[in-house]
Amino acid sequence: MWSFAPPSPETVRLFLEEQGGMPFSYPEVGHSLDRSPAGYNLDHNRVRLGEGEAAFAAGCAALRRWTMFPAPWTQIGPSDTPLETGRVVAMTAQVYG
Repeated sequence: MWSFAPPSPETVRLFLEEQGGMPFSYPEVGHSLDRSPAGYNLDHNRVRLGEGEAAFAAGCAALRRWTMFPAPWTQIGPSDTPLETGRVVAMTAQVYG
């Protein structure tokens, strides 16, 4: 969905309700757990965050806060959605300006 203005919370809520009940749009569901499905470009990047349990805990906390989507040009909604299988979120991105 594209728009010249940010979506309202109600628009995001309705979008999530609609998307939450839909099937995946690709047949290879689950294949990324053990291999890259044929026909897809694999984008694999790594950044060393540190070592030890403190670095691991900080990385986990960052994922739970959805910081892999950098502010201010992207936003996750609802932002308090737990990082769990089956949860549906909307990512909005500012493209211009």
